[in-house]
Amino acid sequence: ILDGHKDIPHDLIVPYLAFDQDNFEAALATIPKGGVASHEYTLEEAKAAIEANTKK
Repeated sequence: ILDGHKDIPHDLIVPYLAFDQDNFEAALATIPKGGVASHEYTLEEAKAAIEANTKK
């Protein structure tokens, strides 16, 4: 994704990982015992985050 670009922001603000009562049990089933919840961003999500955090 960097592809030689030097204008990528050092810090990126991305949406929080969140669970609510409606999806907690389903999300919990995907987290390994002793693990932590995380989100693996798609290429499209990463590009959108960079674009949203780039000062113009």
